[in-house]
Amino acid sequence: MTGQTVEEAAEKLLPTPGGTVSDDRTLGAARRLRVLSYALEATLYGVIGGSALAIGAVHPWAYVPLWFCAGLIGILLGVRAAQIRGLGRRLGRRPFAFHLSGRWLVVDPTHDHTEGWGFDLSRPACPRAPLLWPGLAFLAWTFVQVAPLPGGVVDLLSPGRGHVSLDEVRRAHALTIDAAASLRGLAFAVSMLVFHLAAASLAQHSASRRRFRAFVAWFGAALALIALVQIAVAARRIYGIFMPLESDTFFGVFVNRNHFAAYMTLCAMAALAILHRALHSYRYYLGGRSNLRRQIVTLGRPEGMRLILAVVPVLVTIGALVATTSRGGILSFVGALLLASVAIRQHQQRLPVGILVGLLALPLAWFGFERLGERFGRIGTEEIGRTAIWRQSVASMSGTWLTGAGLNTFRAAVSRALPLTMPVGATPWPGEVAEALPARLRIAYRTPVDLQGWQWYEEAHNDYVQLAVEMGAIGAAIWFWALVMLGLRLREPWLASGVAGVLVHSTVDFSLQIPAVAVLFFVACAYAERTSLPVGLISRRHK
Repeated sequence: MTGQTVEEAAEKLLPTPGGTVSDDRTLGAARRLRVLSYALEATLYGVIGGSALAIGAVHPWAYVPLWFCAGLIGILLGVRAAQIRGLGRRLGRRPFAFHLSGRWLVVDPTHDHTEGWGFDLSRPACPRAPLLWPGLAFLAWTFVQVAPLPGGVVDLLSPGRGHVSLDEVRRAHALTIDAAASLRGLAFAVSMLVFHLAAASLAQHSASRRRFRAFVAWFGAALALIALVQIAVAARRIYGIFMPLESDTFFGVFVNRNHFAAYMTLCAMAALAILHRALHSYRYYLGGRSNLRRQIVTLGRPEGMRLILAVVPVLVTIGALVATTSRGGILSFVGALLLASVAIRQHQQRLPVGILVGLLALPLAWFGFERLGERFGRIGTEEIGRTAIWRQSVASMSGTWLTGAGLNTFRAAVSRALPLTMPVGATPWPGEVAEALPARLRIAYRTPVDLQGWQWYEEAHNDYVQLAVEMGAIGAAIWFWALVMLGLRLREPWLASGVAGVLVHSTVDFSLQIPAVAVLFFVACAYAERTSLPVGLISRRHK
């Protein structure tokens, strides 16, 4: 082409605003993008649901499928991004939509009733998720922990590694005290970041955000029904076949009621987001001057039916959460409700306070205030173990406060003691003598004085304390950075409040170490970046 650049020639081939495209290759690329988008969304929902149904994915047999799904989602995300860039070169950085006939594309659509699935090519193919950079920094620091380093560097940065044997230190030459455990933790962190990025990519579209809230709300309602049925029949096994080690504390499909409560917090807040939007649609149809008769009659219309239907998952999820009697879960959920009310009022939205109080009061009255009062009354006596392990955890960081003991090494870092060095010429106990020792004796492991007679905790029951032990001050700084990013970028009041509720609950538990809870949490963080408040609805009372 003489006298014009390639870019100028391509510009002439691009459709004009409001035009249509029926080129077979372009249509084929748009159809592939649509299939990839739906496949990515369906796979993500499958991971959310499958991880919860797999008993929270807390057992080793669930790790490999989780990592496989993370790899599959990563591939779909990469192929989808490449497809978006290819379409951008064909159509330009502008939105498009399929005509309902499916035979052509409408460029710069007007969003009328003649258009179907669409996509905005002006947005980045791989959007910057809220936790992208903190997540990459966390992974990089974990790589440093497991990487081989000169022994002098390890001794300088982590002088407190005396809680492992000297021979083990010489062999490892790494900041982590257990490379295998840290690599498993690294695989877990990579998977969560992949799920977070995939959710951020899908959350750009309002239809995907609506589907996510609906899926989480109704899936949470299904899990809540399973838990309530188990209470009714006094079940001792999950699915009637699996008995957890702590069978008296399992709840629903989770092995611990506190983890179930954290999961229900996110599900209930998604259900409340649906209820809030349904209530706005109902009020919009009623108009400014409605009487009781019109309000009752409108309940029979689609707007009223959606409102009635939206109440169901809210009642079921809140009821199951209350039934757990998880003190941290209930208090965190109440705090999330208060935070959501403040955020909504800042957006100059009307909050249905009476409805929320009623929806919260019904499960409380059904379950019984006496049982909850008895449960909360035992806080002082049952929290001794947690505070003791927190003190022991902080004390164990005396020599590893900067670098940490390594991701996923909490139990060994806090409880493992330096074995005694045998004198020259001494031999270890014979096998038959060692086998005759009482089982309660734990050689080379210690238990805090305050926990004598207690079962040893393998977790700190405080995700922040455990993170500091494992990742040191550097990891704690990265986590603080992540919290700041969430505070600055999360704008959807209901989901963001649910995220905050789980973060508060993590001060007294370790829900974010449960794969199912972590998957839903990091996906919700991405979807909560964009608001779902019905700001476009204009009440007819102003007309």
